[in-house]
Amino acid sequence: MIPENGRRILFPGNYNIESFQRAPNRPLPEISTFVVEKMPTFVRSIQTTKRNKRKYVPQIEEFALAAEEKIITTCQQKSYAEIIASLVTPEAQELALFDLIILQSALTTVGKREAQPKKTYRVLPSRMLTSLITDLSTAIDREVTTLTYADVIFTNPLDDDPRTFLPLSTPEGREELDFYETHARIEKSMRNVLGATVLVTDALLAEGVSQVPFAENMLRAVGLMTSEEFTKKMQRQKRVGSEQASRNNSTDMDVVLSGMTRVGIYMDPDRFSAFRPFFNPYPDLPEQNPAHFDGASGKFSASFPTWELLLSGDNLPDSRHSFNSRNYRYFSTAERELINAAYKRVEKNKTLDGVCESIGDPQIILDLLHGADMMLKEFRIRHRKGVAKQIPGALSGQVAGTGGEQNISQFLDERRKFDLIRRPRE
Repeated sequence: MIPENGRRILFPGNYNIESFQRAPNRPLPEISTFVVEKMPTFVRSIQTTKRNKRKYVPQIEEFALAAEEKIITTCQQKSYAEIIASLVTPEAQELALFDLIILQSALTTVGKREAQPKKTYRVLPSRMLTSLITDLSTAIDREVTTLTYADVIFTNPLDDDPRTFLPLSTPEGREELDFYETHARIEKSMRNVLGATVLVTDALLAEGVSQVPFAENMLRAVGLMTSEEFTKKMQRQKRVGSEQASRNNSTDMDVVLSGMTRVGIYMDPDRFSAFRPFFNPYPDLPEQNPAHFDGASGKFSASFPTWELLLSGDNLPDSRHSFNSRNYRYFSTAERELINAAYKRVEKNKTLDGVCESIGDPQIILDLLHGADMMLKEFRIRHRKGVAKQIPGALSGQVAGTGGEQNISQFLDERRKFDLIRRPRE
């Protein structure tokens, strides 16, 4: 595979991961190892035989019994309290909980199959697994006890010991890993964009227009450009082709935008459909989802709401703030810190748009702000196109979103039609 900035290219089509060198990160040795090494094989085997009722029901039972054995072994060695106490770092606690939850999600999703017409066969996660999830969630002050976007993108040790529902030896499993890694790269680049936005705002607030050259350089370094420049860039990309253009990831915003193109356009829809069901919530199982939590969805990323706040939080409609409040419980600890800090800046009138206005609206900063707004819209346009390709029927309302959206089209349209940056007074 051709390296991309020293990293493998994601979604290149059919390819092999010849040898994924793992550095085992297994906070719950028995359970974690089962999740990494055995669970994907069980899941894929059940998926491939789901039409053969004589085979798949026993396979589901075998999967459930094998998982139960590991859970019992773990709980026989230590009490719940001792298990939690053995997880000495926040990272170990979060990863252990992720291993329990991803196992619950796998069991719940493949455990429901129609064994006969008008009869549903169900294998449920054990009460012991549910209790472990509940106790560990309580110990780390986590409200959501189902799979989240933060789990699969942030907690998941993608670089050295990734968790996937499907085996990496299969095309579906490799695309699943690419799906996670693409989002992780987007999130990493967005952290750089957020940091640059804060630095620029503070510099302009402290020293005024004298810092405009510094601000322009910082914003351009992470990939921001004026709306006019961005429009011309999009026109060039249309001429040369999206694939060639998307591989020119020279800045953080290039990574963000091309990442959404990769997920939406290059990912195989059939392969995506093999692992997407595991992101869905399970509202029909009160014990596994007592609060009717939503499923794992990119809408629960805090990066873009945080950037909106840093850019022009005092110009956001109430619906945006309500959206952030509703989704707060799905954010990771680090994301909560980011969005909390952004709200404090809004309260102190320390948004980039507000500071820009207070120092007389330097033209280049205002132009870059409008360019940022355009880039946000472009990201959401690409997201919508990706949904249209990857989830047929979603935009027409036939398929619900994993984030609980019954009308995905309306949700996506509302996110991209709002003008974030004010127009300067004449």
